[in-house]
Amino acid sequence: MNLDAEHEEMLRRVGRHPDQIAARAANWAKARKMIRKPVARWPAFDPKWDCDEASFYLSLDGESQESFNSLYPQGVCCSEVDLSELDRRLCALSQRSATEIWGFDDAKVAEAIRFWAEGGEMTPPMIVLVEGTSELHVAGGNNRLSVVRAKGVARIKILVRRDELAVVKDLLPSLREDTPTAGQEEAGVLAK
Repeated sequence: MNLDAEHEEMLRRVGRHPDQIAARAANWAKARKMIRKPVARWPAFDPKWDCDEASFYLSLDGESQESFNSLYPQGVCCSEVDLSELDRRLCALSQRSATEIWGFDDAKVAEAIRFWAEGGEMTPPMIVLVEGTSELHVAGGNNRLSVVRAKGVARIKILVRRDELAVVKDLLPSLREDTPTAGQEEAGVLAK
C-alpha cells in the first residue's frame, strides 16, 4: 500500500501505521472465508489470551492507549473465570447463547477465528459492573466470547477494572486474578 505522507501521518496520529492497514486487508481476505461456517468446519485451535498490560487497550476495539487509560485510570487486571458462571451474570445486552455466533459482527467473529487458528493471542474481553445492579456487561470482546462459547471452552480470561475487582470476585466465585498487583510482581506472587 503506497500512501502519501499526509495520509501516513494521519494514520500514525490515530495509532495506525500504513503497514497495519495493508496487513489488515490481507488478514480480511483470509478471514472472510470463515463467515457463517458452522463450528464443525472451523480450523482447529485453542483460544490463547494476551494478558500483557500494554495490550489491554485492544480489548475495546478501536480505542487508543490514551483513551483506554483515561477510561480506566485505576487500572485493569487480567483474571480467569468459568465461562458458564460469567454468562449467568451478564446483563441482557451482553448475553448470547453458544449458537448465537453469526449475525452481530460477522467480520470480527471471522477475524477472531482466523487469528486464533494461526496461533495468535487476543486480548481478553473487558467486563464491567452495571451500575446499581449485580450484573456484568461486556464493554469490549463480545465477539471473542461468542467464539469461545461456540467452541465449548470452560474457563476464559477476562479483564476487570481494579476498582471493581472485589465486587466482581463476589459475583464470580470461580474468578482467579492473573495480573500481579503492585508489590506482588517483585515478589513473583499472583493474587489467587
